[in-house]
Amino acid sequence: MAKTIPHPPVQNRIADWAQTIQSLIWELGRLLQVRYIYLEVQEMAEANPELRDLPNLFRGWWMPYTYFHTIYIGARRISDTHPQSRSLHWLLSDILNHADLIDVEYFLNLYDRPQLEPAYREMWRESLIRQFRREWGNGGDQLNKDVVERDLELLASVSNALREFIDRRIAHLDPRWSGQVPSDEVLEQFLTTAEDILNRYHSLIVGGSYLTMRPQIAYLWQAEFSVRWGKPPLREFYADVEEQKRREAVAARFRADETLMSQLEQLIQKHESGAPLSEEELASLQSLRQFVGWLDEMKARLLLTPEPLKDEKKEPHSRDA
Repeated sequence: MAKTIPHPPVQNRIADWAQTIQSLIWELGRLLQVRYIYLEVQEMAEANPELRDLPNLFRGWWMPYTYFHTIYIGARRISDTHPQSRSLHWLLSDILNHADLIDVEYFLNLYDRPQLEPAYREMWRESLIRQFRREWGNGGDQLNKDVVERDLELLASVSNALREFIDRRIAHLDPRWSGQVPSDEVLEQFLTTAEDILNRYHSLIVGGSYLTMRPQIAYLWQAEFSVRWGKPPLREFYADVEEQKRREAVAARFRADETLMSQLEQLIQKHESGAPLSEEELASLQSLRQFVGWLDEMKARLLLTPEPLKDEKKEPHSRDA
């Protein structure tokens, strides 16, 4: 028989809610950060011509596979309906069952400013009373259960769209899975709704609210993708690749030289035979002569006999040589 988590005493229940809210905010913040980094890396990979058409780890199987398992399992944990799980569903359900613990006096004590002058403090308290009645009391001085029930229904509506896929495909290989994968818009709607609900109940139970729960990384993390990755053997491989590219560039210059020389010879022979050259051919003849002269100058600067690659072994010199 499964053990049930004992309920805290009444005087500690609100503290338990506050701790749960803080834990869920941290959990949701990590998911939002994972999502942000994933989408940014996907954009970088898409914008990189060298990666766009390759079956790479970032746009291929590894990163999407890791991301979707992380984000969906995290979303499932936040919205879990199991009574032993300290989830957002549990939080709202427990507040609903003990709504009598939250009233306008609790709200006033949460935001009271005793340092204000009496007249200003009274005005401040009156504004808090109006806010509580408008947002939480449905016009009364006690937390109205209808408000909490609406939030529970909203949470269920956005999480149920994910639940079938998570339970029957991510967490388990259930043959009853319908084969439908939630769209990215459905996932974003869940994350946004969970963020809004947590922010509201943080303002009710803990006090204060967040401008956003989407973490801002304090350093330029994209710079990590601007350096060459790899352990020493991989760096040696990159060096060999660069050497091979240099050799190919030299060979391409020679091929271009031979092609240009052939074109130049044909135009010169036609000119010497007395055949008239068109204006276009005369311009080409002049351009080819200039370009071939430039190639001859560059040949003197190029290393025409590249050194062997690092994996090529040189024969040791004989003592008799």
